[in-house]
Amino acid sequence: MQLPSGARLVDVPEADLPTLITIPLSHFSEKARWGLDRARIPYKENRHSPGFHALARNGLAMMGGKS
Repeated sequence: MQLPSGARLVDVPEADLPTLITIPLSHFSEKARWGLDRARIPYKENRHSPGFHALARNGLAMMGGKS
């Protein structure tokens, strides 16, 4: 990925990165990943099997929505 001139990468602690919860073969996950990459927003990806992603999502919501 090439950055525009004058742009720079910023080191962000992994704990502060937004979490993208994905499931395999999901066009919704691909669109979200593409949008984050396109906007150059750093994120950490948390992959889950279909169905189990809801458990991870609900757990994050119960922890105050920090996702």
